[in-house]
Amino acid sequence: MSRMPDLRSLLRGVVAATAIGLASASMVTIASAQEPSEALLIADFDARPLSTSEKRIIQIALAMEGEYNGLIDGAWGRRSQAALDAYAAKTFGDIPRYIHIAALVSEFAANYVDEGWVEFYRPEFGVTFLLPANLVDVTESSRNHYAFEGKTDLLGIDVERHGSEGLEPRHRYGLNKYGARGEVYRLRERHRWVTSFQDRDGDYWYVRTEPVNGTLTTVTVLADPQNRNVLNAISTSILPGRARLLEPDENGVLFEVIELAADALDGADSGPNEAGSAGSSMGGTGSGVMVTSRGHIITNYHVVEGCRSITANGASVELEKFWAEEDIALLSPMGDFSLLVDRPKVTVSEGAAELNQDITVAGYPLGGELGGLNVTRGSVSSRAGPGGDTDFFQFTAAVQPGNSGGPILDASGQLVGLVVAKADERVFADAAGALPQDISFGISLNTISAFLDGVPGVKVGSWYPSLGTKQSPVELARFAETVTYLVECN
Repeated sequence: MSRMPDLRSLLRGVVAATAIGLASASMVTIASAQEPSEALLIADFDARPLSTSEKRIIQIALAMEGEYNGLIDGAWGRRSQAALDAYAAKTFGDIPRYIHIAALVSEFAANYVDEGWVEFYRPEFGVTFLLPANLVDVTESSRNHYAFEGKTDLLGIDVERHGSEGLEPRHRYGLNKYGARGEVYRLRERHRWVTSFQDRDGDYWYVRTEPVNGTLTTVTVLADPQNRNVLNAISTSILPGRARLLEPDENGVLFEVIELAADALDGADSGPNEAGSAGSSMGGTGSGVMVTSRGHIITNYHVVEGCRSITANGASVELEKFWAEEDIALLSPMGDFSLLVDRPKVTVSEGAAELNQDITVAGYPLGGELGGLNVTRGSVSSRAGPGGDTDFFQFTAAVQPGNSGGPILDASGQLVGLVVAKADERVFADAAGALPQDISFGISLNTISAFLDGVPGVKVGSWYPSLGTKQSPVELARFAETVTYLVECN
């Protein structure tokens, strides 16, 4: 998804070309930000016009580059400026300019999507930090302990709630077991303990403790050298309480600079932006279906791509994992779990829908503006999508934008597919070059089953349910109403 090596080269060219064109205007001020022009792109960077949230995004991006190791607090001081100076010098051989910020944040956005970065927060732990959901698996989840382990590389994240007696042992564990190579960083304050070091095997440790509601919460991050920047991004993002780490100001200087850089790149024949827009779905709505009693909901990835926050029937959820090419995403509850946990869930069919099989589709078209849940009926018209792509299938039930991510149910109420509404026509245009009219598409059962493999609590039913298990159209609609959710992206 990321094409930053090309983008960086193009940006270097744009800086040079723009500088020549504006040679007579040697004094470019921040006032240019009030009137968009290419002059702003080559202006020297000045953090003062940026909002706190914009500066926080730049700090996170610098942390992911391995240049910044301070707090992600949006306070722009000497450490933040030094990190940006180092990035601009290393990457562009120049002092920091606004166009360099566009490159930095664009790469951050691509990595953010590719690696599935989400904000981790649980009320019982009382801290917020960024988590690369696509790089790790959950190995422990309880009220006092969450643990994540790297899928392929050495990357471990432990979040523990404990008493004061556990403070010193947690900060000494790695040192006692593996020793230290070089200096050990220690911070011992009344409201914060930090221990950071490289062990004798070359792996990196970061241990941080914060007081939370009369107890202590310790976050431990362990990573091998190739994941040091990941560790850096996680450790710098840890903040007490429920913090919103990524809330871009759509009317701010940062958005304007990125748009100007994109326009300049288009003028330099850079071609289409393959990475897409990180905010393309902001403010949109779609549908989703409950698949576990733990509150997991699946929907289309394009419904939740680039969202600052996501809700399902008004309850806060977060993106746990996704497959972008297959346009499928898994959401999990956050905050008040009671709003989503132990609710009715759908049973996933064991066998794919057959040709001409009756199906029922549920969802919230047009964001629920049509009066709440909408249910339509139809049949399977093809077992493949455009170009014979078996990740998708075709059906005849009518759908509208907003149906995206809604369930496709068989006669017994089992899940046989997930709607991909016509709002996401690009998925099929890439495969076939055109989208047939009056035909709807769904994500196939095989794709859904593979995606949900390993998710605890998914119930799988039987293939060809007996006649006695079939439900009437009215019963199907009532059941669909209990498992289908309005998903909103903000």
